[in-house]
Amino acid sequence: MKKLYLNKFSILFVAGAIFVCSSMQLAYAKCTPIVSKGQVVKNEVISAGETQMVCNGGKTINVTIEEGGRHYVHAKGSAIGTKIKALGFQYVGDGGWAGQTIIEEKGLQIVSGAAPETLISGGVQLVDGMTLFSKIENGGMEIICRSGASTDTTINDGAQHINGFSFGTLGRRFKLNKDGIRNVYSASYVLSKEKKDPMFCIKIEKIILN
Repeated sequence: MKKLYLNKFSILFVAGAIFVCSSMQLAYAKCTPIVSKGQVVKNEVISAGETQMVCNGGKTINVTIEEGGRHYVHAKGSAIGTKIKALGFQYVGDGGWAGQTIIEEKGLQIVSGAAPETLISGGVQLVDGMTLFSKIENGGMEIICRSGASTDTTINDGAQHINGFSFGTLGRRFKLNKDGIRNVYSASYVLSKEKKDPMFCIKIEKIILN
């Protein structure tokens, strides 16, 4: 069996290779799990099984939530430019703020805080807080719960289901375009045990533009 000899060059080469590999691992490191007060996190990806919590005074910018990723924005935390992909999940807690979010097909956002300028593009937004200037398209859905509110919503190729207070949508400032649907209900939503999807009952009004 031949012996392996390492000269100084070989040692430096191996050490350099280890450093490069370590740097690559850092480049693809997991997302920051906790974004604390005064901390700003940009352009991170939350992958399957990963969770990121934005705490009081923390902020995220242009975060992408992939399938199985979870993003929580707590009171006085903020997130801007978040992209929620298929089966990604974002929860905006009471006192939290998430602006300019894009919810893609099968993505889910639950809002107990505030969510201005959301683009619901095939995904679902469940509102127990407040939304402003939402745009619904590509079969997206916005659900306003009994204690939720929304204003100045534009409904293109999508639907808004209202069980709470929707000043812009029920008032004069809403915009309902062709292929848009607005449903208004008097009863609170219930959770289907079979499909795990929000279901509504007691339909009062339905508007469909063809």
